[in-house]
Amino acid sequence: MSTSSSENNPEDVNHRSFWMPGNYHRTVKRTEDAFQACNDIVACFQERARLERQYAQQLNEWSNKWKPVVDSSPLYGSLLKAWQCFLSSADRLASLHASICRSLVSEDADRVRTWQKDTFHKKVFGGFKESQDIETGFTRAQKPWAKRLKKVIFNSNIKVCLFCTIGHQKLIVFCMCDYYFLSKNPFQLESLNSGLIHEIGIDIY
Repeated sequence: MSTSSSENNPEDVNHRSFWMPGNYHRTVKRTEDAFQACNDIVACFQERARLERQYAQQLNEWSNKWKPVVDSSPLYGSLLKAWQCFLSSADRLASLHASICRSLVSEDADRVRTWQKDTFHKKVFGGFKESQDIETGFTRAQKPWAKRLKKVIFNSNIKVCLFCTIGHQKLIVFCMCDYYFLSKNPFQLESLNSGLIHEIGIDIY
């Protein structure tokens, strides 16, 4: 299974990695995408087959139009033979394009349809059985990992809050020490008080 650069990045801040809980939905959607791709391939084959059939018909019509002219012309010898070969080559080319048309419709398109029918099984209320099976498997596989990840994120948030609280307490201690040493200088004390109000919302007055 191929993964994008974001899935291989251990610092994926947007949590787009395939291994994050719930991010397997893009993989599950590949079932529907593959089913639609089969329809698109068949439609492409059918359109090409229609073009091949039209070209073969036009070549036949063109050849049938000029054959009486060639046969009734006063030409003879090598020139007449070359003109007749020119028309007969168009007949062979028309036959080739007609066979391509039949192959695209009766062989290639049918083969894709058969594979699509054997691979994908639609549910009564929409969707595919394969998509449901894949999604159920991913959900069961990620359930233990999702629980552990939730605990890790919860503990990380607690640590962040604890570090912030400790940092504010240290700042208060330092400021109180500065207050003690700067109490005789009202200008510096006013500056210290403004900094405390801005940082942690504490007024020392």
